[in-house]
Amino acid sequence: MLKPKKKITKQEIERDPVLEKTIEMEKFIRRHAQTMLIAIGVIALIVVVGIFTVKSGKAKKLDASGKLGLAQMSYQRGDIDDAVLRLEEVIEDFGGSNPAGAAHIQLGQIYMDKGDYETAETYYEDYVDKYKDSLGKTAAYKALGVCAENSGNLDEAVGYYEQAIKAADHKFQKQIAQISLANVSIQLKDFATAKELLDEVKDNEPEYSLNMQVELLSGKLAALDK
Repeated sequence: MLKPKKKITKQEIERDPVLEKTIEMEKFIRRHAQTMLIAIGVIALIVVVGIFTVKSGKAKKLDASGKLGLAQMSYQRGDIDDAVLRLEEVIEDFGGSNPAGAAHIQLGQIYMDKGDYETAETYYEDYVDKYKDSLGKTAAYKALGVCAENSGNLDEAVGYYEQAIKAADHKFQKQIAQISLANVSIQLKDFATAKELLDEVKDNEPEYSLNMQVELLSGKLAALDK
């Protein structure tokens, strides 16, 4: 006869020094998750601007690139209101173009960083509806998952992370989405799905930073799935 699985209590987790370290590291990673997302968005912005410069006339290209560059400068120096105004101008002046798509992603990230997940979602949803490039669409779906997760909508977050995995053409982006989905699966006590996702990431040689996250989540999963 199989022995019943022992349920680990919150008090036991807090007394376990290994789990305490795991939890602290997990909190650190989660605090910096949005910074990682912003980095992905900047990459997407560079790519779409590059596409735009090939396909557009010189004057239009310089105008759009200049406005995006000024918005980035405002954002980096902490002038968020000016960055928002400039990005909204790009959307208004170049609606449907690649620079406008980049502006959608940046605006979503700005509002997400401020904790205004509802507004952030509108920009990411617009991007998903209007643009087809894999890099930007994957980042938008991943961001929608983060917004849903931070708003407490875990089932909704699962759907967005699954969409991000499907949309990803780049291994790094796909693995980020897989790790995020594994984390939500653990929260929902879907341990089998979490293990499958983490094992797949491990088998595909993740970069060091992602491997650290996988190991931390694997340790958490092993502690909880008893």
